[in-house]
Amino acid sequence: MKHIRIPGMRIISSALIILLLAVMAVSCGGGKTDTSDVTTTAAAETEPAESTTAVDAMGDMDLGGKTFIIYDANDYPQNSMNLTREDKAGDLVNDALVERDIQITDRFNAAIEYIPGTSCATDCAAYKTSYMAGDHICDIIYSRLTGGGALTMLAEEKTLLDMADMPYLELNQPWWSRLMNESFTLGGKLYFTSGDIVTGMYLSQCVIGLNINLLEQYQIKTDYFTLVREGRWVIDELIEIAKYKQDLDGDGVMHTSHDFFGLANDSTGYGLSAMAFVVGCGISSANNDGEHVTIDDIYSERMTDVVEKIRQVVIKDKFDDRRDYINLTFKSDRAIAVQTYIGTNLRDMESDFTYMPFPKYDEQQEDYRTMVNGWGTLFCGIAANTDPEFAGFMTEALTRYSYENVRPVMYDIVLKQKVARDENCTDMIDYVYDSIYFDLGTAYRFGGLEDIIGRSIYNGTELTSQIEAVREKALSEVEKFEAVWLS
Repeated sequence: MKHIRIPGMRIISSALIILLLAVMAVSCGGGKTDTSDVTTTAAAETEPAESTTAVDAMGDMDLGGKTFIIYDANDYPQNSMNLTREDKAGDLVNDALVERDIQITDRFNAAIEYIPGTSCATDCAAYKTSYMAGDHICDIIYSRLTGGGALTMLAEEKTLLDMADMPYLELNQPWWSRLMNESFTLGGKLYFTSGDIVTGMYLSQCVIGLNINLLEQYQIKTDYFTLVREGRWVIDELIEIAKYKQDLDGDGVMHTSHDFFGLANDSTGYGLSAMAFVVGCGISSANNDGEHVTIDDIYSERMTDVVEKIRQVVIKDKFDDRRDYINLTFKSDRAIAVQTYIGTNLRDMESDFTYMPFPKYDEQQEDYRTMVNGWGTLFCGIAANTDPEFAGFMTEALTRYSYENVRPVMYDIVLKQKVARDENCTDMIDYVYDSIYFDLGTAYRFGGLEDIIGRSIYNGTELTSQIEAVREKALSEVEKFEAVWLS
């Protein structure tokens, strides 16, 4: 595996300094925390208070030149934004990561080394093999949760440290994901989470895209932005959009290459694609109260109603490439709406568009819920055979710096200024990030419930008897999960 070392000393270009200073001045929800002291003396009134960053608050530490190793176990290494890359020099996010590493390593006398991955399953297996052999190959590992051979497996094998019990980590701070911590802390233990240290966390939210030009062309007068702001963006509104589909060649098949869609969606994603709608409608495939995990939502009467609604929205399509529904259909103005992930994949789209949170089930539902894609490489765990003091300090320092300096680059510059087309779209991006939710059940897929729900929604199979048939299996897997997690 290729190791890329970030040295402790580099010359920083004046252009990059100017860029980062500009970024730090941008106002955002993840902005810079000012903990300056205020006094009432005349000097204090005339002299500016000294600014203190979150990293400053960690104090002074000399790590003796020790190397912090980051392993990016990524299914899509060619697209990874979690590590610095020479071939992406000039990219705003990449340059911000480079600067982060320089600042942290210089300040605390350390080095950073990256191990680029090849695939999640291969990399996680390699990590486990090295651990079992007594070899230390990394201090922190980034990977996905959903599917076999990911961080969930490493947690079950006890090859990751309990992050809730690590020195220096302040998981209650905004640079760590509160919702992730709530979803995965059980019995006071937490083996993986997400935070600003993993840049992939900014690009893994399930969203609905709307083609503004087509809304105008079809004279759809509904003000969807107002609906979102007033809490009235519900799945019935998306059902109305879905009705605009047209089988243009009359062959009885909706094909992404030439037919017109009200909503274009990823029908190959089954469980994942379906659960984005289900979670948006307020249903969780598993609930964690911190002490026990339950699957009661799936067996509620509301679940049946939710599935019936979603069936009216989604469509079983035909395609030449599974990504055609985005790259071909939506971008070619043959879909009014699309199910996608927030990020830069629509940046080159000619027509104006906006991101939207997934709709609620009804107006009585209190909040929007935007599901995070568990297949994305946006989660992290700490190696069980690392030095907890060193790994905890470096992880916290990098996360704090990323919160104050990398997040604004992605959030305020890339997404809000380069991807978003207008103020309405930037406002909707705020709603998306304010409603982030991760469903524990989509990571562990107890009893195969997620796939059963997906088949019911996309293929029309009967739901109630199917989920009832695996109830005992699902409960048994929940019980086993709890026992392993708490052992």
